Amino acid sequence: MLTPKKKITRHQVKEDKLVTMYFKANDYLNKHTREITYAVIGGVAVLALAFFLIRSKREAEENASVELAKAKMEYARRDYTKTIDILKKLIENYDGTTSAGMGTIYLAQSYLRLQDYPNAEAAFRSYLDDYDNDRLLSGAAAAGIAATYDERKEYLKAAELYEKAANDYSDLMYAPTWLMDAARCHAQAGNKQSAQQAIKKIIENYPKTTILDDAKSYLAELGA
Repeated sequence: MLTPKKKITRHQVKEDKLVTMYFKANDYLNKHTREITYAVIGGVAVLALAFFLIRSKREAEENASVELAKAKMEYARRDYTKTIDILKKLIENYDGTTSAGMGTIYLAQSYLRLQDYPNAEAAFRSYLDDYDNDRLLSGAAAAGIAATYDERKEYLKAAELYEKAANDYSDLMYAPTWLMDAARCHAQAGNKQSAQQAIKKIIENYPKTTILDDAKSYLAELGA
């Protein structure tokens, strides 16, 4: 006589699947223990490296800010030679930090004060090439390059660079001043018409600028 088959319940089926999954997982772990261990070690190493880099960057920023403060003090005392010495070390030791970027602008200004125009230009260009992460400082660097040619009495080149700075950073409050400088340099280079055009840009594009009256007076002097 045949014995009737025992009905398998849903609970038993579920348990059987769980047991199967367990043995499969256990078998996988046994076969790939080495790979899994390496993966875990690698993950820990990545996290440790990330933590180290973040901490190192924070320490670099803090140390750089201290050196920048020293340079600013010497700059305020008008000891530009000492300022340059501090800033060159700052930029070399903490390249890429925010303070190194700011320090590059102070370095350029210090060279400008000492009438070392080639090095001033190089430092301003260095900011634009290596940092350029602050629009105000970038505009100042662009106009600073123009100023080095202005001081060297290369007025045509200076006028072109002042205008470029004003056009590239037209949203900055200093843009009208750079256009005024461009007009002055154009006039000194004998380009009266270009000087008038630069002044007209100020009057047309910056009606609320604080130098509007000066611009109008200068335009009158130019005979427009």
